[in-house]
Amino acid sequence: MLGIPFVAIEPAYKMVHDYSYNEPTLVMATKGTIESEKFNLLYHKYDNYKTKLLPCVGLADIIEEGNKDKLKTYLKDILKDYKGKVKNVVLRLHTLSFDTR
Repeated sequence: MLGIPFVAIEPAYKMVHDYSYNEPTLVMATKGTIESEKFNLLYHKYDNYKTKLLPCVGLADIIEEGNKDKLKTYLKDILKDYKGKVKNVVLRLHTLSFDTR
């Protein structure tokens, strides 16, 4: 659909590091994920200095709506600056966290 491969599992960022280290990568995630301590520890551990972080405000809601046209429009708009410039896209949209203290 968009000509960019997506990997949508949490360990995907490490997998990209292991198998495509020298390639530019885009991490698409909720703003909360990108700002989270857990994600930042992972990001800095595997950062190849070719990774861009893209907060996808509203994307999870659009997916939940099930409106494919709206989703396609959103993705085309948010990804237009990255098309042809990244080799990998890592997608992480949930921000569930539990304080068990």
